Amino acid sequence: MKRNLGFTLVELMVTLAVLVILISIAIPNFMNMIQNSRSAALANSIVIALNVARSEAVKRNVLVNLCPSSDGATCMAAPLDWSVGWIVQQNAGATLQVWDAPDAGAVIAQT
Repeated sequence: MKRNLGFTLVELMVTLAVLVILISIAIPNFMNMIQNSRSAALANSIVIALNVARSEAVKRNVLVNLCPSSDGATCMAAPLDWSVGWIVQQNAGATLQVWDAPDAGAVIAQT
Protein backbone atom coordinates (compact mmCIF):
# COMPACT_ATOMS: atom_id res chain seq x y z
CA MET A 1 0.00 0.00 0.00
CA LYS A 2 1.41 3.38 -1.05
CA ARG A 3 1.20 6.46 1.27
CA ASN A 4 0.80 9.98 -0.10
CA LEU A 5 2.67 12.65 1.82
CA GLY A 6 1.40 15.78 0.14
CA PHE A 7 -1.57 17.83 -0.95
CA THR A 8 -3.45 17.43 -4.17
CA LEU A 9 -3.87 20.39 -6.48
CA VAL A 10 -7.60 20.50 -5.70
CA GLU A 11 -6.95 20.68 -1.94
CA LEU A 12 -4.42 23.46 -2.45
CA MET A 13 -6.80 25.47 -4.67
CA VAL A 14 -9.68 25.13 -2.17
CA THR A 15 -7.40 26.27 0.68
CA LEU A 16 -6.21 29.27 -1.33
CA ALA A 17 -9.79 30.20 -2.26
CA VAL A 18 -10.85 30.14 1.40
CA LEU A 19 -7.78 32.22 2.33
CA VAL A 20 -8.57 34.84 -0.34
CA ILE A 21 -12.17 35.12 0.86
CA LEU A 22 -11.08 35.57 4.48
CA ILE A 23 -8.50 38.21 3.54
CA SER A 24 -11.00 40.13 1.39
CA ILE A 25 -13.33 40.33 4.40
CA ALA A 26 -10.61 41.24 6.91
CA ILE A 27 -8.79 44.05 5.05
CA PRO A 28 -11.67 46.61 4.97
CA ASN A 29 -12.31 46.03 8.67
CA PHE A 30 -8.61 46.42 9.42
CA MET A 31 -8.47 49.73 7.52
CA ASN A 32 -11.49 50.97 9.48
CA MET A 33 -9.75 50.01 12.73
CA ILE A 34 -6.62 51.94 11.71
CA GLN A 35 -8.67 55.02 10.84
CA ASN A 36 -10.50 54.87 14.19
CA SER A 37 -7.20 54.52 16.01
CA ARG A 38 -5.75 57.57 14.26
CA SER A 39 -8.86 59.62 15.08
CA ALA A 40 -8.64 58.63 18.73
CA ALA A 41 -4.93 59.49 18.85
CA LEU A 42 -5.60 62.94 17.36
CA ALA A 43 -8.40 63.61 19.85
CA ASN A 44 -6.11 62.50 22.69
CA SER A 45 -3.41 64.91 21.49
CA ILE A 46 -5.84 67.81 21.68
CA VAL A 47 -7.03 66.73 25.14
CA ILE A 48 -3.40 66.49 26.30
CA ALA A 49 -2.75 70.00 24.97
CA LEU A 50 -5.76 71.32 26.90
CA ASN A 51 -4.56 69.60 30.07
CA VAL A 52 -1.04 71.00 29.65
CA ALA A 53 -2.43 74.50 29.15
CA ARG A 54 -4.65 74.22 32.20
CA SER A 55 -1.94 72.81 34.46
CA GLU A 56 0.64 75.39 33.33
CA ALA A 57 -1.85 78.21 33.96
CA VAL A 58 -2.47 76.94 37.48
CA LYS A 59 1.22 76.25 38.18
CA ARG A 60 2.46 79.63 36.87
CA ASN A 61 -0.62 81.61 37.88
CA VAL A 62 -0.69 83.32 34.46
CA LEU A 63 -2.89 83.28 31.39
CA VAL A 64 -1.94 80.43 29.02
CA ASN A 65 -3.20 80.07 25.45
CA LEU A 66 -3.77 77.00 23.31
CA CYS A 67 -3.77 78.10 19.69
CA PRO A 68 -3.01 76.82 16.20
CA SER A 69 0.48 77.58 14.96
CA SER A 70 2.16 76.87 11.64
CA ASP A 71 5.68 77.80 12.80
CA GLY A 72 5.61 76.43 16.36
CA ALA A 73 6.41 79.84 17.86
CA THR A 74 3.49 82.21 17.30
CA CYS A 75 -0.27 81.88 17.41
CA MET A 76 -2.08 81.95 14.10
CA ALA A 77 -4.40 84.83 13.34
CA ALA A 78 -7.94 84.24 12.07
CA PRO A 79 -9.05 82.15 10.29
CA LEU A 80 -7.86 79.43 12.63
CA ASP A 81 -6.50 76.28 10.98
CA TRP A 82 -5.85 73.56 13.56
CA SER A 83 -4.55 71.15 10.91
CA VAL A 84 -1.14 72.92 10.85
CA GLY A 85 -0.35 72.07 14.48
CA TRP A 86 -0.83 73.86 17.78
CA ILE A 87 1.08 75.30 20.69
CA VAL A 88 0.60 76.05 24.35
CA GLN A 89 1.88 79.55 24.92
CA GLN A 90 2.20 81.76 27.97
CA ASN A 91 0.45 85.11 27.63
CA ALA A 92 3.81 86.88 27.63
CA GLY A 93 4.74 85.01 24.44
CA ALA A 94 6.89 82.16 25.77
CA THR A 95 6.05 78.89 24.01
CA LEU A 96 5.64 76.08 26.53
CA GLN A 97 4.93 73.11 24.26
CA VAL A 98 4.51 72.44 20.52
CA TRP A 99 2.44 69.82 18.70
CA ASP A 100 3.22 69.13 15.05
CA ALA A 101 0.59 68.96 12.33
CA PRO A 102 -1.38 65.70 12.26
CA ASP A 103 -0.99 63.21 9.43
CA ALA A 104 -2.20 64.24 5.99
CA GLY A 105 -5.89 63.64 5.58
CA ALA A 106 -6.82 64.48 9.17
CA VAL A 107 -9.53 67.12 9.47
CA ILE A 108 -9.99 69.19 12.62
CA ALA A 109 -13.17 71.23 12.51
CA GLN A 110 -14.63 73.67 14.99
CA THR A 111 -18.36 73.48 15.52
